Amino acid sequence: MPKDKFIIMASDGLWDLMEVDEVTKFLAEWDQKGNDRAKSSEALVLEARSRWEQMNFASKMKQELENQGLAGVSVSCDDITVIVAYLNFAGGPSGSNNQQQKSEQIVVDIG
Repeated sequence: MPKDKFIIMASDGLWDLMEVDEVTKFLAEWDQKGNDRAKSSEALVLEARSRWEQMNFASKMKQELENQGLAGVSVSCDDITVIVAYLNFAGGPSGSNNQQQKSEQIVVDIG
């Protein structure tokens, strides 16, 4: 039986702020708590956005632009796009002819 539980596809807006292990742990804990899988992508986006705000990227980027003589240029958050496809395997052992794969896909784009 395959051990993979989900596939994560995301823009650099997520990966710049969270390591693969952190995202995997986040989703595993999300699932263990019985949270709605349809909201897991949104939860990841919100977590990444929160980290971006905590790291104060906007202020740092604005200061850097001012230092380069570009005061007044607007600064916005990088787009954060996340797709989580949950994998549900049914059937016999891996490689058997009757193995079926079912997935559900959730897409969220905030940015």
